[in-house]
Amino acid sequence: MLLDLSTVKAIGLGLDNYDTGTQQKMFDTYFKRVNDAGGINGRKIQPVYATYDPLSTSGANSGPAICVRMAKDEKVFALIGFTYTAGTCAAIQYSIPVVTANGELEQVARQSHNYEIHTQPTYERIARNWTAYLLQTGLAKGKKVGLVDSADGGNFQLAGDAVQATFQKLGQPITYHARISNDTGSANSQIPVEVQKMKAAGVEQVMLSTNFLVATTFMQQAEQQNYYPQYLTSDIGALASTGLIRTGPAKSLSNLIGVTSGFAISPEGRTEQADSKDCQVGRAHL
Repeated sequence: MLLDLSTVKAIGLGLDNYDTGTQQKMFDTYFKRVNDAGGINGRKIQPVYATYDPLSTSGANSGPAICVRMAKDEKVFALIGFTYTAGTCAAIQYSIPVVTANGELEQVARQSHNYEIHTQPTYERIARNWTAYLLQTGLAKGKKVGLVDSADGGNFQLAGDAVQATFQKLGQPITYHARISNDTGSANSQIPVEVQKMKAAGVEQVMLSTNFLVATTFMQQAEQQNYYPQYLTSDIGALASTGLIRTGPAKSLSNLIGVTSGFAISPEGRTEQADSKDCQVGRAHL
């Protein structure tokens, strides 16, 4: 599965040199290396590509449609890449092995009966580790911490619940919790009010367990209200990635702390780049 980010460029998201053609060339290189070495147990890989649009809920490039196409039409043995809802569907409904670059909810991981394998922890575990790391390292210890998540009934909401529960368990309750509507129109009218409440509560640090759009809108509204808390991000919503740094308001991002469970691995024979090495300020097993 190839990730099509062209539809989100209008709102400032996306990555350079990450079009679907480049992604396919990358996968083709890997497949060729495996096949040239004899394949897997003597069987050659036959790739079938699908393009996933993260904003599409129906149509050929949506997760459900890709799942049906891969399972019933293409009859694939396995599904890899940025699989999202297509991977969940393939693993649970069709018992197709899925190796995905994104995390999943604990409930979904259990329902897949190990047919879905993630390179990241579950969203709830990311949230618990994120919170524990911030408190155990002293980065958030004794601070008035606010939480922003989304009422999506899934990834962001349950991760937010895990953050709040972990803060409570570790003896430092969240100061203010803003749960933003999953409807864009409602969210746009709700965010300025939540910013005002967060500011009135004296919140010094704001944890963002949400998507890029809500995160950047919250920051922009906060700046309009002359409110500049320190923002805390993680792999939830990929907000520890460079994408947010490119699109968010510079002043609000000047002292942001991003906690990630992954880091760039230099190609074979190359020295690790300085900026990547400097970014690894600490590692913890939580």
